[in-house]
Amino acid sequence: MLYRLSCVGTVEEKLDRRTVFTDSRFTPSDYLNILIRPENGGWRYDEEDRPNRTEARHPDWLWRIAAHGRTTEEFYRQYRAVDETGWFTDAYVPVADNYILFHSTDQTYVAKKPPMVAEALLQPDGENEDWINPELHQLTIGEAAQHHRTQRAFLRIKNRTHRNVHVELPFFMRSELAVTWRKKLIDALKQYDSPDGTAR
Repeated sequence: MLYRLSCVGTVEEKLDRRTVFTDSRFTPSDYLNILIRPENGGWRYDEEDRPNRTEARHPDWLWRIAAHGRTTEEFYRQYRAVDETGWFTDAYVPVADNYILFHSTDQTYVAKKPPMVAEALLQPDGENEDWINPELHQLTIGEAAQHHRTQRAFLRIKNRTHRNVHVELPFFMRSELAVTWRKKLIDALKQYDSPDGTAR
């Protein structure tokens, strides 16, 4: 399994995903993974954007879109009917502001030819991945490790069930440092954004 660095994104807004259908700024067909669509005065679970890839759908779609405030067991006990029918009203399920809208300015860059940065090592013990690009490694995982509470410096975690092998790597950085870091990372990604993934 190969890893590529495909983009650097800056969050502009976190939305209730129903906003994609109700706000004139958006054309719903332009957006993926909304997971619901309007139907009969309410909302219907929908992943018809991937009709031939049922393995890529999200059986936990309801958990993903909702505000929780409880355990998964309590949540699904309360909303079992919604999970089974795939339909709900605005008043019944609290939808979270967790659909991410990214800046479309110089604060975000999407690579045309994403460079290869690492290769997964699939053995059960030892290193998690082998990094091919030292510069992009330092600017991504290396930088994150300096600020992460456990100094985690890898993408993959050991999980024998092969679920959630790529757990988020959240960390905090002062705003002025983050602005500088983002520019360096975007500049580096642009440098390697070539057909063969090498610096130009």
